[in-house]
Amino acid sequence: MDMETPHESEVSASEVGYIQQVWVESGMSRDGLYEETTAPVIDAHPINQNPFPESVIGPYCPPDRRKAATGDQNMLEALAERRLFPGFLEAGPREMLRLDPCTVRAAIVAVGGTAPGTNAVIHAIVRRHHRYVEAAEAAWERAGKTGLRPRCTGNFLGILNGFEGLMAPRPWPAAAVPGPIELRPDQTVLWRDMAGCQLGLSRYDFSGPGLVEKAADNLIAERIDIVYVIGGDGGIQAALRLWRTLREDPRGRNIVVAAIPKTMDNDIAWVWRSLGYRTALAEAARILNVLRTDAEANRRVVLVELFGADAGFVTAGAALASGKADCVLIPEEAFDPWKTVAYIAERTRRERCALVVLAEGALLSLAKELVSQQRLEPPKTPGTALRDPWYERRDLRDLALKWLRDQLRAEFVKPEVFTGHVVISQPGYLIRAVAPLAEDTIYAERLGDLAVDNTLAGYTGFMATHWHNNYVLVPLPLVVKVERRVPRGGIFWREVLARAAQPPLG
Repeated sequence: MDMETPHESEVSASEVGYIQQVWVESGMSRDGLYEETTAPVIDAHPINQNPFPESVIGPYCPPDRRKAATGDQNMLEALAERRLFPGFLEAGPREMLRLDPCTVRAAIVAVGGTAPGTNAVIHAIVRRHHRYVEAAEAAWERAGKTGLRPRCTGNFLGILNGFEGLMAPRPWPAAAVPGPIELRPDQTVLWRDMAGCQLGLSRYDFSGPGLVEKAADNLIAERIDIVYVIGGDGGIQAALRLWRTLREDPRGRNIVVAAIPKTMDNDIAWVWRSLGYRTALAEAARILNVLRTDAEANRRVVLVELFGADAGFVTAGAALASGKADCVLIPEEAFDPWKTVAYIAERTRRERCALVVLAEGALLSLAKELVSQQRLEPPKTPGTALRDPWYERRDLRDLALKWLRDQLRAEFVKPEVFTGHVVISQPGYLIRAVAPLAEDTIYAERLGDLAVDNTLAGYTGFMATHWHNNYVLVPLPLVVKVERRVPRGGIFWREVLARAAQPPLG
């Protein structure tokens, strides 16, 4: 298996495209397919019978049980001709464990942006670990109290402020950075239904020299057995770098790394619906309805920026759910700036108002094109400011949004066109800050429970996910090889265009 993160040219634009190009057409061998789709295990052999009886935790999942990676019959027939049957290991409780739940030391780190349901995942992980300890005690009592009584000597650490906390100099806590906190279910249960992330979040680029090695050294020094990374596409890539670094270090080879997909953008591969997406979609659609009411009442144009730096799922989905957008722009669909301005002006002329919904990535593409045409000056970051690429892209998107507003205002000063106003709305932080819907809470807890079940069994380097209506373990290297994007020619995007009555703008 390739041990380097794929370059952009090697990344497929969709799961279907990857399966077709790599598994079907490239002549991949059976061994190659097995390695690519199978979460590895640490070196330790099974040492413990699962203390949870099946009557309590449910049927044990056999080690070789898999769920199909694709439901496309044509692809499956083509693969079956070579006796290839691609599937991911089913996620579920295991009969044998490679780690002792009573002595394990685990750490939880949440990275990236806020997403509803993050606190619920944290609580589920902590609660599941403690229930394993309780189950071990109960199993000892059922066995007649023979042998050594299980004692909980492990603990569960919450890393504060994401990877920044993980990178803090040891011994923890350092002078300027607080150390990790001990997590217990009677504490995290109070977080379960809350918005935000009580551990704190941060974005961190591990690509610099020596950074991921520092994080690995800290985990090894703290004698961590399991690290859970809750994050989006950047967090998944960081988890992969961390896992590979630990696997290459004899001291960290048996440290388990597991990822849980958390992003409102819904742009992580092999994930049908990322944690937080359902809540974000519902809240974004509600906000669009409110803004449309305001646009109609005040005869104005409202430019609304929604989530989606690389994928337009939230923007397109909210526009479709609302049904009130007049123009929808996503990063997957190219558009001409001048044609777009002309279309919005013409639409406003007819309806006396307009609701324009733009994904972050569409604005970034617009900004780059305008900069290349020298119609925009790129933002100048002060030398003393933290040079974070995310914030630099944020500044570029703001410039593009203001440019679009000003171009429309120039159109609308003509009385025969429109006499109202053009305003900007960026409700992203309002959407991030809402509590999770019940569905996201249930989903979060399921992912957390299954992550614990499989890390204790020794599986590592995987992402716990819901794919094709099954919970499975997808190896991290495979996750980063695929980009989840809105299919341009698919039914979903065509329905968005039809609902908005939007012509081609490219």
